[in-house]
Amino acid sequence: MCNILEITLLDPKTIIKGDDTSVKKDLCAMFAFAFTFGLGSSLSDRSKDYFDTTVRENFKAAAYPNGFTVFDYYFNLKEHAFKPWSERVKAFEFSKEQPFFDIMVETEMTFKHSFMLELLLSGSKPIFFTGETGVGKSVVIQNTLNRLAEKDLVPIYINFSAQTESKRTQDSINDKLEKISRKVLGAVAGKRNAIFVDDINMPTVETYGAQPPIELLRLLVDRNGLYERTEWDWKQVVSTTLIAAAAPPLGGRSPLCTRFSTNFNMFCLPDATEGVLGNIFNSILGGFLKAFNFAEPVQNLKEAVVLSTIETYVKIQKELRATPAKFHYSFNLRDVSKVIQGILMTKNVSINNVEVLGKLWVNEVSRVFMDRLIDDDDRDWFISETMDMLSKNFKSQLENDDLFGSNKVKFGDVLKIDAGKVYEEIKDQGKLVKALENQLEDYNDTSTNKMNLVFFEDAVLHILRIMRSLRQPRGNIMLIGVGGSGKQSLIRLSAFMYEFQFRQIEIKKNYNQKDFNEFIKELMFASGVMGKEIAFTMTDSHILKESFLEDINNILNTGEVPNLMLTEDKDYIN
Repeated sequence: MCNILEITLLDPKTIIKGDDTSVKKDLCAMFAFAFTFGLGSSLSDRSKDYFDTTVRENFKAAAYPNGFTVFDYYFNLKEHAFKPWSERVKAFEFSKEQPFFDIMVETEMTFKHSFMLELLLSGSKPIFFTGETGVGKSVVIQNTLNRLAEKDLVPIYINFSAQTESKRTQDSINDKLEKISRKVLGAVAGKRNAIFVDDINMPTVETYGAQPPIELLRLLVDRNGLYERTEWDWKQVVSTTLIAAAAPPLGGRSPLCTRFSTNFNMFCLPDATEGVLGNIFNSILGGFLKAFNFAEPVQNLKEAVVLSTIETYVKIQKELRATPAKFHYSFNLRDVSKVIQGILMTKNVSINNVEVLGKLWVNEVSRVFMDRLIDDDDRDWFISETMDMLSKNFKSQLENDDLFGSNKVKFGDVLKIDAGKVYEEIKDQGKLVKALENQLEDYNDTSTNKMNLVFFEDAVLHILRIMRSLRQPRGNIMLIGVGGSGKQSLIRLSAFMYEFQFRQIEIKKNYNQKDFNEFIKELMFASGVMGKEIAFTMTDSHILKESFLEDINNILNTGEVPNLMLTEDKDYIN
């Protein structure tokens, strides 16, 4: 509370005018605002309702409007009144050039928390965002930091996992800080740093209850510095603010030490309602369909697509819960996003009527949700729910056999891979198999590692699944199956069709962390500097050390490995 009040009152833009009565009223309102978001922002939705009553009873002079909770208003000093956050939310405009992962539909929740994040960063106050998986913690933080990076902020991204060590954490931080003097580290001149640590509660708890990476960060926040590990010299860290994000303790996540969390302004992001989700994805899908001139009947079905996807997500989350045998039945809002992302891969020439759009929706929800299911009972339940959605929301006459029968619905770009990679429905199974056989023949003509594949139904479907992931940005995929079932062979062929380089670790005697780092560095030079597209495949037999997984986790989440690049490597990149 004091942090928010201090920053607000000391802001040069804060000019309180008027007579004594007006000034007292404004100060009371500003204090009420700081009280609300300083003490109440960490509460759950249910508790916020009780807190709303408390604030209204104790700050009657603040004159909060009725209709919404106190969390739905900000104080407008110019008008001397509380105004709803919704007034400041900008209308969404779809851009053809914007990558899907950079799209953000601003809502009252995202604007409000982005505003508070920027406010506290301006006063160098540590901030902590919590909330269930998929509510948008990382997206809000990253978008805010990217926007501020255009001014004077230098964002530093770190992602924690169960294997994160204290030394690697310190190396990640030191690698990004500038040496100001012999004993002072910080930001470059005229800039300020913001270290964003995602999944901060993931590190494994030691025997005696400590989490070394957390204790290191506590030292940084408490004392504004770190000890240099070789000579044990104290290094002061200036112009640097810590931002943390984490889901509640559960499923491998541990409770954080209160001596650490007490340093932060805590914000609990609420779960998005179905109405809010509908608004977000209707804006994205509607903007896409309109921008690329899809047929009017297809555009009119955007609400059906979004509503059906959200209903599927809500139902599968309730009905198919994770168990020890089905530990991967973990669904979150990112899955809804992946369905919409899949639909955005199409062009108007391939989706020219409402029936094809219905089939496309079935294909995308099947890839995102059904491919994760492991037994027939779960798959039958999913198929039944999908058919109900088609009938209810799409008013479709399609039958079960049209979509899940002997000739399953298929989408891909195999038939037009040389003509713009058009993602379209594939109706002719014979033509599809013939195209794959031709691609395999081309592969064998150019490769020393010949493959002899038979394209039966499941193999064809697996190839389409792999290719769907490869054509998407951040399209990582995990293939699970017994040894010798053809996982690597299908990846090799799919990568060849997209002209990707297929790369794997070459295990040799005494293969160690240094060898692995050199391999990863080589991949990054090839993809990031030379612009080559690479299908990096890693099997369980390649995981010789747990640290390998930690590096892969960092690549997937932040796109980099701590301390991988030497000075000469950075000079080469620049």
